[in-house]
Amino acid sequence: MSLEYIHPMTHLPSRLALLSLLLLQVACGSDELSVRGELTVNANGADHFFSFPDITNLTPASYDQDVFSGSCGYFEGDIIASIIRPGRGGEGLAQFNIETNANGAEVSVTVDEMRYEGQCSMDLLYRDDNDGVFGAELNCDELARISGADEIATLSGEVHFGGCTFF
Repeated sequence: MSLEYIHPMTHLPSRLALLSLLLLQVACGSDELSVRGELTVNANGADHFFSFPDITNLTPASYDQDVFSGSCGYFEGDIIASIIRPGRGGEGLAQFNIETNANGAEVSVTVDEMRYEGQCSMDLLYRDDNDGVFGAELNCDELARISGADEIATLSGEVHFGGCTFF
């Protein structure tokens, strides 16, 4: 039986590459899109919720998913993000969209297959574009129904996104 000597430096470049990759993953954290927080929408005389007490991963935005999906990104200094409930249509809160601007945030929600939108006050709790995270407290006193009756909805809550990218 013959043993072949392998010098310890022979595989050093591949070991350094693997170590670098592992350190990069640890330092940067997960780049998966995630959300945490709670949003309450009052529409049609009832409260509807998106409640994420723990960090919840979102798949890329799609109605064809069996899990929550969404998007989050930065565009020309603004934040654009969404959360979509699994399945399309039906009762309750189905979709939440936010686009920050100089006056706060433009928010739209879909509740019981009706869409409401309006300008909301927003306290930006934190934002780190390099880490792809932001947190905001929202208060929307008047989200107008887009079509049909002259109805309004209200929204309040706090939401935290992770894994945001540049569009």
